[in-house]
Amino acid sequence: MAHLRRTCASSTSTCSTLRTWVESVGGHTSRLDAFVGARGRGLRFSSPVSQGECVASVPLRACFVDLPPPSATKDPWTRAEGEQEPRLARLADMLAHEASLEGASRHAAYVDSLPSHLEDELPASSFVPSDMKHVEYAPCMEQIQLYQRRLATSQERRSIRGRCVDDERRFAWAMAAVHSRSFACGRARLLVPFLDLCNHGGDATPWHLRDTRVSHRGNLQWRIDGPDEAHARVELRSLVSGQPEEALLSYGERSNDHFFAFYGFVPLANPHEDVVLFAGLDACATWMKTNGHVPGVKDQAEWIRRCEAAEAAVANVERIAVEAGERGAVEAPGWKLLADGRVDARLLSAAAALQGASFARDKGATYGDEPRRSVEEDGALEEEALAAAKEVVLARCEELSGAFSTDLVDDLVALARPRKDVDVPNAMLDEQEDYYGTMLAHYSMRMDRNPLEAVRAERVQFPSAKARLAGEYRAHKKMVLFEALHAGLAGL
Repeated sequence: MAHLRRTCASSTSTCSTLRTWVESVGGHTSRLDAFVGARGRGLRFSSPVSQGECVASVPLRACFVDLPPPSATKDPWTRAEGEQEPRLARLADMLAHEASLEGASRHAAYVDSLPSHLEDELPASSFVPSDMKHVEYAPCMEQIQLYQRRLATSQERRSIRGRCVDDERRFAWAMAAVHSRSFACGRARLLVPFLDLCNHGGDATPWHLRDTRVSHRGNLQWRIDGPDEAHARVELRSLVSGQPEEALLSYGERSNDHFFAFYGFVPLANPHEDVVLFAGLDACATWMKTNGHVPGVKDQAEWIRRCEAAEAAVANVERIAVEAGERGAVEAPGWKLLADGRVDARLLSAAAALQGASFARDKGATYGDEPRRSVEEDGALEEEALAAAKEVVLARCEELSGAFSTDLVDDLVALARPRKDVDVPNAMLDEQEDYYGTMLAHYSMRMDRNPLEAVRAERVQFPSAKARLAGEYRAHKKMVLFEALHAGLAGL
């Protein structure tokens, strides 16, 4: 949301105008002040607050709101029968229309406060092949390419309807704003003026030390309150008492993929970071067979039987996860390795089944736990089968780690090097340099590397700000893989 404010030519003046407009339509913002600081523009508390206190609110009628019909699909880019546009595109259309009205728009103060070239700042909309080569992580590259194709398709539809090139550019800008600034509330999606100036205050933990203690940096939460839609308000309520230095709102518990592609930054020490090991069962089975991890398969009939057993095992894990209230874990795309060393139980179950294990119909595992083995009455996975599944995971981690063109220490040397970007606030630079300097010292020691030699060699260079951002992103993927290979997998 607010991390890209440095791209906006105006600063406090547009914030002041926006605040005046929000107050004029019935909003309440007196407990928060907009400022330009360490991470661009943001919000800070103007006075001490109490836990649970409403520190700012905006009438729902002053927001951009899109509520999809009941037939809408979960994928914001997939059109259900009867829908002409995906919901994010509909919300972007609302914003683009108001932007085309310029001063005549009742939301002019809000539109004017938005960075004028947001679409050029987000990797999802701005990365070209020369930028993409620095990412080196296939799932994210595919996500960006898919977004760009679908964005082009939506722009093409608008062109067919007679809209000009300026309209297409405005729509791309609006789509970037919707992805980086909107709030999700159930099936609804909202753009909330002034409140979206809050910077990200996400979870943080030194997971590279396998420390499971999580620091919650966010000090605000938002909600919609009111007796009906006409009187509803979007509120920010304090999670703490006192007067923290900055008002921070969590953008969500998610991996770095979404932050990188759709917000344009990489959180430091994000405990929700992960690496996709396989897209799903088909990819896992193909890889295991190709790389010799399915011993004892004598013919095609045996292979088919094992694949069917793996499919049943995966279905069983997913059923148990849903029953345990963890539906989101099995609906997320890809089988993942998490930052703390946990592995998707579907992968462990599938690997064991493909290697010849059989699973009971009434046993399984939730996300990140050991898969349940059928051959024992209590359903526990036999130690031998679990060890074999572990070897599959580690072999895949080794392959993915070796696929990067640079090593982790060389990346960290480049990231810890002082930057000369005059448009980036110094405090943010200091925080990043301290973090990457600490990571450089930590991983140099564990990888038995001489950091001074690596600094002198300067094997990694970032020719652009985009290349550096991609370097930050891929370095965290390498950390996750390194921890799995050298610290082991959690619970195994």
